[in-house]
Amino acid sequence: MKNFLHKAVSILICCVLVILYAYTKTGKTNKRALYSPKHKEINILKEKSCYASKEDKEFAAGFKHGIIEECKKISKETPIRLDNCFVLKSIDITEQSITYSYQFEFEKSEMTEDEWKEFLEETKKETKTNLLSVTSEMLKKSDISLSKTLELAEIRLEYIYSDMNGSIIGTIQLDYLDFYGM
Repeated sequence: MKNFLHKAVSILICCVLVILYAYTKTGKTNKRALYSPKHKEINILKEKSCYASKEDKEFAAGFKHGIIEECKKISKETPIRLDNCFVLKSIDITEQSITYSYQFEFEKSEMTEDEWKEFLEETKKETKTNLLSVTSEMLKKSDISLSKTLELAEIRLEYIYSDMNGSIIGTIQLDYLDFYGM
């Protein structure tokens, strides 16, 4: 069951990123990027973004705009049943983050804490791998890394998992630091 859930999450992420890739090719940009750092490390590393080229900044703005627009479209269709026990309940979008809320159609107690911890760790690894894979060709053409794109776009991705009763199972947060050096 865990492998099936991982595949469902991976498929959803890939679909969003494929659409995003097509959207960023249009050259549309969003110049209204805001920033409110929550981590001390981000403040220190953020200073490097002032040395980014105009093209990289525009590319990152287009990336951000594309993913936000596609998430808004998908959000209108939520809840989306991904399989017989897994639902994308909502997508919440702000200028700084996109939060995907998933719900399992069973209780948290049906798996042990260790199994949930393993699920979250594996899901985070798969999500990072999928994001890198789906964006690799697009990023090669622009000569910018995913880490730098997320940094310049000033956006964080968050995934919240809950059980059928609304009890939080765990969260995964990804920002540019998670892809630094990859």
